[in-house]
Amino acid sequence: MFYFLRLSSIITVIFLMIMIAGCSGNGKNPASPGLPSDDLVAETQDIEGSDGIVNGLLGVYRISIDLNTMESEIIPNRKLDSIGDTAMPDVTQYFLSTPCGSCFGIDSLGITSEGNLDIIFKMMHPYQDTSSRKDLNVFDVRGIMILEGNTSFDSLPHIDMDGDGFVDQPPMGNFTKLANADGYTYHYDNVALDLYGLNMEGSLNPYRDFFIENNPDADFQGASIPWHKMAQGGPFDKKHYILNLDGSGETLDFVFVIECAYGQSAMWSIAPGNEGSRDNPMYFNPEFNRKEAYGVTVDPIQNLAAGDTGSQTTVSIYVRDWQNSQGTGWDLDDPGSIRYRSDVASVYLSVPDISNTLYTATSPDSGNGTNLNPYLFTFAVTNDNAAPEGEYTGLIAVMDQFQEDGRVVYGITPEIMFTTFTNYKAVTFINEEGFVNTDPVAVGSAAPNPADSDQTVNFTDSDSYDNDVGDSIANYEWDYD
Repeated sequence: MFYFLRLSSIITVIFLMIMIAGCSGNGKNPASPGLPSDDLVAETQDIEGSDGIVNGLLGVYRISIDLNTMESEIIPNRKLDSIGDTAMPDVTQYFLSTPCGSCFGIDSLGITSEGNLDIIFKMMHPYQDTSSRKDLNVFDVRGIMILEGNTSFDSLPHIDMDGDGFVDQPPMGNFTKLANADGYTYHYDNVALDLYGLNMEGSLNPYRDFFIENNPDADFQGASIPWHKMAQGGPFDKKHYILNLDGSGETLDFVFVIECAYGQSAMWSIAPGNEGSRDNPMYFNPEFNRKEAYGVTVDPIQNLAAGDTGSQTTVSIYVRDWQNSQGTGWDLDDPGSIRYRSDVASVYLSVPDISNTLYTATSPDSGNGTNLNPYLFTFAVTNDNAAPEGEYTGLIAVMDQFQEDGRVVYGITPEIMFTTFTNYKAVTFINEEGFVNTDPVAVGSAAPNPADSDQTVNFTDSDSYDNDVGDSIANYEWDYD
């Protein structure tokens, strides 16, 4: 029988990953005393009768950066019980080692040549000792910045913020503050208010993905990490956060949240007769990965002509989803089996300043959702509103939905669960005065050339091209007359 631990609703959620937060600048290190063991209360639950795949909470911090002195302070929040049912459950019930005082922090602070703030965050798994157990790997770790934002996309599907089956808010956020955001999520949006009393407008917040590649140096692109695993005993991962400082004042304050996906692995064992061994766990991937798409990228978008309602550009969206088209078939002896499969159900694009159309697709143009062959969705966006010269923000929503009956726990109580999951990506459209879309250049060739009257001649158009950024050649026509 397999059991998984879930938090009781009375649990005080504690971050055991960092009890003494690492800081830079003036060296402030706010200390947090150890937590009495009886504060952690857990109950067992039979996974055969419930849902055991969880997106978990690794830590919540209040971060303050003095932009004059470039000094920083990181204060971990130890008591998260005030969050209530809308919070993610605590995953640190499995982090049973001595607290790691240096597993998360700011590696460096700097100002880029463009005048933006460059924060390098670092983190590693808090349980470095693998001699006694090996079952604490987690996946899809991301660092979310809770920021105030009031740019709203009312035409996009509204968000069920608490898993009660009713939509609560439109997608709203600050889509220009974090210049290199990997995406946006509504997870943990409430913690700024519930924990710190910060009434920050918005429902979406930017994040960056950690442990997607083996890059202990933030400026080095390493080999891809399978399943985006944060491994026990693994090294630091570092990520740049490039922030636009417009309107920031002398101090930058924000809330930082670390999230992961996981499933209980210690009660499974590949070796028969050794069930429950922490030395020989079974990780079910991609079942243990997050259910929403893990990667949304966009080709460079060609500029639109300012004020021209006939100007059009193509937006090519690539979506990578862990579970994509894979089948189901829950088998405790097969680590590749999937109990509850999610897949991309809909992709939306809204650019309200340029067009009132909500661009929607329910099936891709090509691809299978894997890393090497991602789903491709394309939209032809027209400047219907004759928007003048300037930059405009669009928002992409990639919505996953369970393909069978299933739910994922996203709350402290088991009643708070979700059956749909959405990843968001912001894109920029530039309307340029006097911009003209140039025609593609057709280049045809024949071989052999010249040829005898009875020879076979091969024709190719592979050297044809389009000089406009973001444009591609849609089709070829040959006329042999």
